Amino acid sequence: MEEIYDQRVQHLIEQNCGNDMLRFLYTASYLGMNFSGYFVNAFFEGREDLYKNLLERRYIMLSSVGYSFIHESLYLYINNRLRNNKEAKKEVANYLLNVPYVFDEMDVLKRDNFIFG
Repeated sequence: MEEIYDQRVQHLIEQNCGNDMLRFLYTASYLGMNFSGYFVNAFFEGREDLYKNLLERRYIMLSSVGYSFIHESLYLYINNRLRNNKEAKKEVANYLLNVPYVFDEMDVLKRDNFIFG
């Protein structure tokens, strides 16, 4: 399964603004399997075509809480890539610190892990 996800991510990166879409997936994976519509709108402000691309390519889907990863295995794969990528972790941290509402909406354990972890 990991090999298939490796190929999907590589193909995503090769797309126009692919690194932005991957950065979004990393940030979303830090927030959890499910994430708010506010986060999606804030991240892709003015670039709605990018999140629509992720919907069409079946990385994310609409859910009762806003959005979620299309499958738990994809969420775990993306989250594992984030945990093993120092540069991506810095980018996620910078984003979360610069968009206070998203940071404020994180559950307490994730916020504490973010600050102290």
